[in-house]
Amino acid sequence: MTGQIACTYQNHSIEDLAVKRDQFTHNSNISHQTVVLFGPPIETGSVKGRLEHNSKEVSVGNENYNKEGSRVALELNMDSNPKTLTFFYNDVKQPHYIINIPPAVRFWAYLTGRGISFKVNKFERLSEATAKHLEGKSQALTWGKDWKKKCVIQ
Repeated sequence: MTGQIACTYQNHSIEDLAVKRDQFTHNSNISHQTVVLFGPPIETGSVKGRLEHNSKEVSVGNENYNKEGSRVALELNMDSNPKTLTFFYNDVKQPHYIINIPPAVRFWAYLTGRGISFKVNKFERLSEATAKHLEGKSQALTWGKDWKKKCVIQ
């Protein structure tokens, strides 16, 4: 089964989040963070979620993406052994990826303060994973281990 996934979202404090179609913006005057949790939970197959970063203050991933209009994608392969999560920045696969993903996961976004925003460009099920991890060009990081000394994913 391939194609768009009906993307639902949850946020515990609706006063902190403005949603306009696929655009999510932190709008609280209080200086705290908010999380947007997307569904459904992914248990099988290959899924890719693509976001466009619309603010200037946040960086996450292998590459620092604090430029407005940056595109970040996450490709989740729940059929591989081990299960993998691969990061893309402006359509370029990043060298670090995650292995040993739990049996079911959800995509989520973390907004650090007022005005921070992103747009969901795609949330789709793939016929097969596109990410290839070549020895010497990619580095696997194990889910739940301390990565801070090895990369800038967190």
